[in-house]
Amino acid sequence: MATSGGRDTSELRKYASGAMLGAELNQAATFKAQKWHSVGKQKVVWTKVLKIAPQNSGRADEITVQACVDSSQAIALTTDGKKVRPPGTPTQLLDEMKMVRARDEWRANFPQSRRAGRC
Repeated sequence: MATSGGRDTSELRKYASGAMLGAELNQAATFKAQKWHSVGKQKVVWTKVLKIAPQNSGRADEITVQACVDSSQAIALTTDGKKVRPPGTPTQLLDEMKMVRARDEWRANFPQSRRAGRC
C-alpha cells in the first residue's frame, strides 16, 4: 500500500479486518492525499503469543500477539524526496495486536498498543 503511494489497497483485506483495516485504509488515504510513497520494507523481528481466546470446536479463533517491528529500512518520502518521518522518531516498535481467524486465515483486527522498544 505505502509503496504505491496509497493507491493500491487491494491486498489490505487479505491481512486486516475491523479497526485495523480501517486504520490501514486511513493511512492509505493520507499517503495518497499527501502524495507520499514508501521505499524499503518493515521487518518483523520476532513475535510471541500473549493470549489465546477460548476455543470453539477445538480451535482458537482469536489470539493476541506481540511483535517487534523494525521500520529502519522503510522510509516514507514526499514527491521531492524528503523524508516524512521526523528525526529522532523510533524505528523499532513493540506492537500488540488482536488477530482473528476468518475462513481459516488470520487477520490483524484490533491494535492493542504500540510503543517504542528494542528488537
